Amino acid sequence: QAYILAGGVGPYAQSHPEDIVQSNVSSPVAVNISQWESGLDPMMDILAVASDVAAGNVLVIDTRTVGEYDGTLLNPQGSAAYGVARLGHVTGAVSFPFNAFFQNGCLLTCSDFKASLTALGWTKEKKLLSYCTAGIRSAFFWSMVQNCNLGLAANYAGSMLEYAANSSLPMAKTVLCNDDIAVSSTVFKSSGGTWFHGNLGNFTLLDARGNFSNHIKTAVQAKWGEFTVGGGVLRNESALKAKFASLGVSPGKTVVVYGTWADGWGDEGRIHWMLKYLGHKQAYILAGGVGPYAQSHPEDIVQSNVSSPVAVNISQWESGLDPMMDILAVASDVAAGNVLVIDTRTVGEYDGTLLNPQGSAAYGVARLGHVTGAVSFPFNAFFQNGCLLTCSDFKASLTALGWTKEKKLLSYCTAGIRSAFFWSMVQNCNLGLAANYAGSMLEYAANSSLPMAKTAFCNDDIAVSSTVFKSSGGTWFHGNLGNFTLLDARGNFSNHIKTAVQAKWGEFTVGGGVLRNESALKAKFASLGVSPGKTVVVYGTWADGWGDEGRIHWMLKYLGH
Repeated sequence: QAYILAGGVGPYAQSHPEDIVQSNVSSPVAVNISQWESGLDPMMDILAVASDVAAGNVLVIDTRTVGEYDGTLLNPQGSAAYGVARLGHVTGAVSFPFNAFFQNGCLLTCSDFKASLTALGWTKEKKLLSYCTAGIRSAFFWSMVQNCNLGLAANYAGSMLEYAANSSLPMAKTVLCNDDIAVSSTVFKSSGGTWFHGNLGNFTLLDARGNFSNHIKTAVQAKWGEFTVGGGVLRNESALKAKFASLGVSPGKTVVVYGTWADGWGDEGRIHWMLKYLGHKQAYILAGGVGPYAQSHPEDIVQSNVSSPVAVNISQWESGLDPMMDILAVASDVAAGNVLVIDTRTVGEYDGTLLNPQGSAAYGVARLGHVTGAVSFPFNAFFQNGCLLTCSDFKASLTALGWTKEKKLLSYCTAGIRSAFFWSMVQNCNLGLAANYAGSMLEYAANSSLPMAKTAFCNDDIAVSSTVFKSSGGTWFHGNLGNFTLLDARGNFSNHIKTAVQAKWGEFTVGGGVLRNESALKAKFASLGVSPGKTVVVYGTWADGWGDEGRIHWMLKYLGH
């Protein structure tokens, strides 16, 4: 009787704010451990270990980001991210990232989930074995397999924290994406081939990441926030030119900007968009981000986080420009006729269900929800399994949202970062008029006279017949609150549902993702008031999180709840 709350805490908090408690204090009432001695149906075969990944007739699924999978996502020290000992993935594993479990923030239907697995080589006869960094995202994958009744599956709890630490176990660094964009692109430059590496030093290279460690040797740091007066609002034109000149950027010299691609927030798009706004004719984005280049040319990577730009004279910005002032949108533009307004934030930000620890809109936005009339096209949907959408797929996605060639596109996010990347994609695909709202929601929502909505568009009220998910819609969940055990799997317990107690997945492990023994797991659940004889529902933050609710659910099923 263990379930996951479909949609996470956000939709319920929005529909029943009276049931939300701001306190971050969890006060469980323990049950006697003896209650865990009967009424169980253990599923020990859903726990995988390292040796299982080489078993026959198994499809191994890596649920991490593409950057983690292919070894291009690095920590500030230049090693694998999140404490993993080696770069890359389990040899033979295929990539199915956690964010691909959702389409535009909405959980994949079982038919789409099955189709995605089939495309990766799965058949009904093959057991599915999933892993991630510490068995969290991969546990959510296991829960989806059960919901869709797709046969045998197991989650590797220790995952890469355990596997990669054993140097005798095979790993690979297969690069998945063909993000070596065609040379003819007016927006992107490829780090593959000979141009980028062969000309390093002959063009200006800007690193748009917040952390400059492990940068390409000729780069200088360009933080988007230093080009604003606050939030995302741009400085005036003269101040922008002066800032770029101080970084050594000249209108007469090619400039390439890089970031972390699908693993980031689109910072490189913001810098590129500002350069085009000022009229720079030779500004590009490095396709794929810094990771692939660092992997193929480690000799060009510098660990230092010190940026040492050589300024050019501001007079160089007095000519050679082709300004594009109409690509900067302002608040009043969102109500203009024949415009399609695109919200590039997460679905939780768009529909007003993603809250900060104080129960308000996330990231400092003054009000919950989205611009009235805006459609949702989240930044992570610009990538398919971590790879940049082709222009045909990008165009098809926009068309499905109501776009036609005659309509101008106006994009926004929180501070005009993700939406600037969207603008760059529109230019790359030559899809007509587009503008980025630099101030975005930090500016727009602060003006209470401007209209906003909180339209929820995901049908994540899963069918009542599901053996995995419970819906917060309808009458069952709200009507029975207090009659079942409710676990909050989030790391921050603030703004929890009033009957919930906190269940942190890490407290069920001996380190990394490796599970405690069976007796210790039962004792931990008992201490939280969980009994095998009583329904338990687990919630997290759904598409806006890491799948923590899936890990708690999977552990309960492992024990036989």
